[in-house]
Amino acid sequence: MLWDTRKTDALMLGMIALYLCIEVPFSGYLMHLIAAGATQDQISVVERFGRILTGVAIFLAFVGGSLIPYCRFEFPKASEAVGVAVLGALLTVGGTYAALWAIGQYSPLLVSEKALKQSYESVILQNELRERGLGNLKPDLSSASWNAFIATAPVVADSGRTLGMIDNAGELKEREAKRQLGSIEEFRNRFFGQLSPEIERSYSSYRQASDAYLSGVGRIDRDAADEWNKYVHELRRRYPDGVPTVGYTAAGIRNKVRAQIPVSENWHVLDRGSFIAAYRKKARQGIASRSTGLDLPAGLSEAAFWQTTKVQNEIIRQIERDYGFQPNDVVFPDMSPKHFAARVYVPAYAHALEGIRSDKSRDQLEEAHRIATLPAMALLLSLAGAALHVFKGSGYAASLIGLKRYRHYVAGAVLITGIALMSIKGDAITEASVYQVSKAGGVYAQIVEQAVKIQPAFDTFAEMFRSTGIWNQIEGVIATL
Repeated sequence: MLWDTRKTDALMLGMIALYLCIEVPFSGYLMHLIAAGATQDQISVVERFGRILTGVAIFLAFVGGSLIPYCRFEFPKASEAVGVAVLGALLTVGGTYAALWAIGQYSPLLVSEKALKQSYESVILQNELRERGLGNLKPDLSSASWNAFIATAPVVADSGRTLGMIDNAGELKEREAKRQLGSIEEFRNRFFGQLSPEIERSYSSYRQASDAYLSGVGRIDRDAADEWNKYVHELRRRYPDGVPTVGYTAAGIRNKVRAQIPVSENWHVLDRGSFIAAYRKKARQGIASRSTGLDLPAGLSEAAFWQTTKVQNEIIRQIERDYGFQPNDVVFPDMSPKHFAARVYVPAYAHALEGIRSDKSRDQLEEAHRIATLPAMALLLSLAGAALHVFKGSGYAASLIGLKRYRHYVAGAVLITGIALMSIKGDAITEASVYQVSKAGGVYAQIVEQAVKIQPAFDTFAEMFRSTGIWNQIEGVIATL
């Protein structure tokens, strides 16, 4: 029978094993990402994946607890069973995703203004710890417990006591401003990396118009000489006995020329120099009228193009939009490091520091609260999902080997033994004296601390699932998002 117990147990065990190959390495990946200082956009992508993964965990519970018993006892048609499965997936995965999104989006509304401000300060402190460590705890991205500690520092570390253990804590905001900008060279590369593509596109358009203009101008003298020769040849053909230079005939010749070339009213019909000059003037006007997009002198190098008033005004506009300040002199890629520091880096640093010191908008405080609290929640959800499915997977495995009646006892024993062994192994972070002095109080902080504590052993457990290669494929997909 399709729905006999052994087949369904084997099916569930396979699906749970596949889920664990993704879920167990996932939490370590997220913690490492946060500890390494990934951008909030990068972290948001991974958090969205984590919501989906939590939804999948609930869907698996629905399959084992509801869908399979329904199919086993009700004998629905295949189309009905598929429909129930699809509906269950939409409700569990979609509903979980929406619920977790709502928690992240609206949880800041449930806390006080003071708590939101504390979250902002905690994020700055988290950045300090990420870069400089705490006491004898030094940054170590190869350590699973370090990564989890940094990711959850706003929850597990007491801000006041932690600040008291940091050298020059009064300069914390100044160091944060420098962290935001990076070194002068790092900021320079990022700064021109953002500005240059647009300026280069503008220069490319200008260069096309400039080249067309210069090419046309370069032909003027040759074309003028050709036109003069044609003119003289025609005169000699029409007046073989001599070209009239005065009187009505000369006036007629002059007027005919003036209809095409702007020579003067008293131009001598055999004055080559004035003819050439008039031809050049008209030709240049024609070329200029056809050179759309050329509102700067032709022939500028890219370096000279950068320093024109038009381009500098555009640069100022972009800097104001992206960085919130105006440079105090011209800005171009070839400027010396000293000039870049004076004209751009110092004003950018002052603006960044002012932004850190100033009162924050409600939106900024709410975002800081999410940054401070969501990683800890994600860690706990990931561990809970892994623990639940280790329990369920162990139960299904016990059933398959003939211990169906005792499967819950076996599953419980496996889970409790695993957690006990992980806790016994301990970690270098929560056992350190500086952590014990700086840690926060409260039940939630203690729960998160236990999650940090088991990370070294949990990472060893995760390595077993990473070795299947399934997570490597998932990680590659996430990296492209």
